[in-house]
Amino acid sequence: MTNEPIITLSIREIGSSPSSEYLFNILLDGKPLSSNQSLSATDSRSLREISRHFSALFEQGCMPEKDAEAQRELGKCLFDLWLASSWEKIVAAIPVSSLRLLVIASESPEILNLPWELLLLPDDEFLGINPLFRIRRLPSPRKQLVPFAGELRPRPLRLLFMACSPTDQLILDYEREEEALFRAVYGQEVAFDSCDLGTFEELKERVSEFKPHILHLTGHGAVLDGKGHFAFE
Repeated sequence: MTNEPIITLSIREIGSSPSSEYLFNILLDGKPLSSNQSLSATDSRSLREISRHFSALFEQGCMPEKDAEAQRELGKCLFDLWLASSWEKIVAAIPVSSLRLLVIASESPEILNLPWELLLLPDDEFLGINPLFRIRRLPSPRKQLVPFAGELRPRPLRLLFMACSPTDQLILDYEREEEALFRAVYGQEVAFDSCDLGTFEELKERVSEFKPHILHLTGHGAVLDGKGHFAFE
């Protein structure tokens, strides 16, 4: 197993809201690439508003949909604010076509709740569907990722995809999501399977037979009386 480069974006909030600002460092495998960078109070406030907007949509059970151009504008904004000034250093330090992990480390819920998957890279691809990137949110910049010391299960990695789209709910674009998964695992040692019916009974049966390492489940959910609920077909 090869060690993938870890890009850490460590962000902390300084000052008191609503005039607080964000200070951030960028590290590659624990070594600083860019230190003591800061956002203006105006940019920091705009980011908090974006984060709260997305969080409110999820809490209300709404789909945070944006048209294509709005997604691109938001993604470019995220890249320009956080990574643009250090991107040449990052690219120069990482082998071409290597897998890489982006860690968002912060104690600020507003930072962790930003739609990082929509960050638009210079190659005009969103971070969340770029097959070379993985994203991990870490709720404290002082915590370090613990190296994996266990034994991996025999390959291939088994990935099971299930999309649930009840007729009384908003229609999901699960075909595009499945396509993004295909792109992410292309060329890897991955056995991919998908469910057809979207029922809980089918899910139990496929998990029992296929024994997936990863279950990618997409659909509608809600929190009622403090408990999470998922809508199967």
